[in-house]
Amino acid sequence: MPHLLRAAADAIDRVIAAIGRAVIWLALAVVLVQFAVVVLRYAFGTGSIWLSESVIYAHAAMFMLVTR
Repeated sequence: MPHLLRAAADAIDRVIAAIGRAVIWLALAVVLVQFAVVVLRYAFGTGSIWLSESVIYAHAAMFMLVTR
């Protein structure tokens, strides 16, 4: 029984670590997409609704993934 519990705990730890790595990459993507939105808006005078909304949804996904 203790071996089974340790295996379950190790599996949970691997899942949590994978989620953490995914959130790190998601945070980087949010920064890069937000930068693109700002450059498009102020340098080229155009905007993109789907890019702006993707920042909002990715930010919300980050909070949902890391909240206890």
